[in-house]
Amino acid sequence: MALLCVILINVGFFLFTIYFDLARPVLNFDYMFALLILVLGWRWVGSFLSIGFIFIDLLVIVSQILPFPRISDLVYLLGFSGLASNYHVVIMVVVALVVVAKLSGFLYFSKRVSLKSSLLLLNLMLGIQVYLVYAGSRDVNISYRMADATLFSSQSATFLSMRSGMFTGMFSHDSTELASRPPGATGMWFEESSIKHISPRLLLVVVESWGVPHDAGVQEALLNPLRRLPLAYWHEGVLRGSGSTLDGELRELCQLQSSSYNLTGVMEQLSFCLPNLLKRKGYATAAFHGATGMMYDRYRWYPAVGFQKQVFFEGRIWPRRCYSFPGACDIDILPEIERFFEGKGSRLAYWLTLNSHSPYDVKDITGEPQFDCAAYSINGSSEICRNLLLHAQFFAGLAGLLSSASMANVDVILVGDHVPVIMNVADRQKYFMDSAVPWVRLVTAPSDRELASVVEER
Repeated sequence: MALLCVILINVGFFLFTIYFDLARPVLNFDYMFALLILVLGWRWVGSFLSIGFIFIDLLVIVSQILPFPRISDLVYLLGFSGLASNYHVVIMVVVALVVVAKLSGFLYFSKRVSLKSSLLLLNLMLGIQVYLVYAGSRDVNISYRMADATLFSSQSATFLSMRSGMFTGMFSHDSTELASRPPGATGMWFEESSIKHISPRLLLVVVESWGVPHDAGVQEALLNPLRRLPLAYWHEGVLRGSGSTLDGELRELCQLQSSSYNLTGVMEQLSFCLPNLLKRKGYATAAFHGATGMMYDRYRWYPAVGFQKQVFFEGRIWPRRCYSFPGACDIDILPEIERFFEGKGSRLAYWLTLNSHSPYDVKDITGEPQFDCAAYSINGSSEICRNLLLHAQFFAGLAGLLSSASMANVDVILVGDHVPVIMNVADRQKYFMDSAVPWVRLVTAPSDRELASVVEER
C-alpha cells in the first residue's frame, strides 16, 4: 500500500515528462517523507508538505521548458497566459486534474499505510539512491535549466541544486558596474551613424557559440551558402576576447561590459546603445530571440537599450520546440525577421540565435546534414561536429532568408558571442582558436526596382 501511494503520486508527472522529452526521476522520494508524516497522524502537516513537494516538482519540470533565473520571474510569465492556444489550455487543464487526482489519491490511500511499511520503503529507496550515487557510474548534469533523470531522486534537492549555481548567483548582484570596452563588429555602424552615413536597413545577428576554426576550410564551408548569394559587399574578420552571451550582446549593442548579469540598476546607462542611437534617427527597432525573455533579464533591459519590439519564446505560439537550449527553433524565427523587413522606413533588427547553444543537441539537427565532419577528420559523434552541423544548418537557413525579395539591400553583420563551450577543453583547442570569435559584414544586392531607380537617376 505504501508503494502504491508513491507510484500514484509520481506516475502522472513521470508520464508527462516522457511525452514532452523532459528529465525527471521515475520516483521522486520527497513524497515518502510526506507519507511518513501522514502515517504518523499529522494529517494537516503531511497534506501541506505533499502540496509543497508537488509545487517543487512542477517548478523543476517547468524550468526545463522556460528557464527562470529567479522565482519572481514566474510572475512575468503569467502575463502571457492570454496567449495560450487551445492546445496549451488543454495541457494546463490536464495537469491541474492530474495534480488534484494524485493528491487526493495519495491522501486517501495513506490512511491504510502502516508506519512499519512506510519506514521500510523509505529506507529501501534511500539505500538504492546511495548506491546509485556512490557506486554507480552515471553522470549527473544539473544546472539552472537541466535536471537529472534517474530511477530515484529528490526533486527538492534537484531544485536547490538548480537554484544555487554560479550562473543564478550572478543575478543577485545589486552593485553592477558598466564599463566601456573596445568596439566589436558593430563598431563600423557606430562610426557610420555618427557621420550620418549608415544604411537604412540593418540586421545584426549575434550567433551563439560560433567559433574560429583553425582550419579555414571549415569556416569557408559553413559560410558557403551566404557567399553564393547575390551580394553587393562582403568583408570578414576575427575579434579577440571572451565572456558570456550577455557579454557578447553588450559588446555589440552598447560597446560596454558588465560586472554581473543583473542590469536592472544600470539601465539608465544604456541610452547610448546602438538601437537607441538609431531610434532617435527614426529607425524602427526590434529584437528576436528564441529563449524566454527571463534569461539575462532581456525582457527588462532590451527596451532600455532601444528595442521597440521584442519577440521571445513566451510571446508566440511556435510550431515546435528546440532542445540545445529550451526555446523556439531558429528556423521559426526567420519568418518573423522577414515580416519585420517588409515594413516601410529605416529599420534595425537584432537577432540572438539559440540552437547552437551547448550541449548541441542532436534533436535540433534536422534534414540532410549541411556539413561533412568526416571530410575534415572530425569525429561525427563529437560535440565539435554537432556544433558545426548546427551552424551549417543555421547559415543555410539564413541564406534562404536573405535571398528573399523583402531582404534586398540589407546591411548584415554576423558575429559570434563567445568561443564554443566544449566540455573536452583539449578537443576545443584542437579545432578552435581560444578567445576569438568571427564576424562577417555583408550587404545583399539591391532589388530590381532599386537598380532601375539608380539607372534612371544616372
